[in-house]
Amino acid sequence: MSQRDDYDSPWKDVLELYLKDFFELYFPKIHGGVDWSRPPISKDKELLKIFPKSEVTHRLADKLFQIWTVDGEPFEVMVNIEIQAQRDQSFAERVFIYNYRTFDRFRRPVVSVALLCDEDRSFHPKGFTACDLWDCKMHLEFPTVKLLEYNSRWAELEASANPFALVTMAHLKTQATRARPEERLTWKIRLIRSLYNRGFGRNDVLNLFRFIDWIMTLPEELSQRVKDAVHEIEAEKNVQYVTSIERLAIEDGKTQGIQQGEANLLRALLIGAFGSLPPRVEDRLQNASSADIARWAGRFKKADSLEEIFD
Repeated sequence: MSQRDDYDSPWKDVLELYLKDFFELYFPKIHGGVDWSRPPISKDKELLKIFPKSEVTHRLADKLFQIWTVDGEPFEVMVNIEIQAQRDQSFAERVFIYNYRTFDRFRRPVVSVALLCDEDRSFHPKGFTACDLWDCKMHLEFPTVKLLEYNSRWAELEASANPFALVTMAHLKTQATRARPEERLTWKIRLIRSLYNRGFGRNDVLNLFRFIDWIMTLPEELSQRVKDAVHEIEAEKNVQYVTSIERLAIEDGKTQGIQQGEANLLRALLIGAFGSLPPRVEDRLQNASSADIARWAGRFKKADSLEEIFD
């Protein structure tokens, strides 16, 4: 329907905002082994050094985090998350190579996980053997989750309070309604209504609305019906999240008026990179204009400290 059906940046956004929920839904064993009292540190600035852009094929997102374990003596672990959009016969080999490159750079244990978002039921790689010869073996096994399999667990997703349950539903219905705009419109409104029925707070509603609105693109003539539905839902719930002065524009998924949604996203990136933020930074984010946020976000890409971004 649109080039935005490739879902590129919204997956990266929700991973930054809801990493703990990502592991809780898709990889519960990892979730239970992480010390979540210590905020994970995003290592995205290292990704371009380890994974050149020219090597990226059919990815929705790739993320690298430094985390800490709770098993026995806590220690640091690098976690590489691959979210793959299409069947790719070289995918398992690439995961193996990136796993080794990450270890080579950080000299710490590296855990690679893959979320397969393609529509090919037979594509489910779980490991790669680089060598098995003369008593020398080099092999990597990695856990994978096939998003398509959640179609059979729809009731479970509907009952879940995990933000990634809604992310999963939106992704699956975007795939299922390709070239069927009226059906996509119905599901988009249903999922947006679900945002308000699940008890999410205001910021979560805005963040997840942005994801749904971005990937479930519609022709312009149907977009107004979504907008009308949002007004109706918020009138029923007696809230003003999306339709307030800082509401998200339905046409392009960006914020209008006061840019609180963008400020929340920048805050999540800053916390991931530098840990908890001092009050002076929180105050500046709270009162930021759209131009402020754009300027700080541009500095973030090259900054090694909060001072380089805000001073």
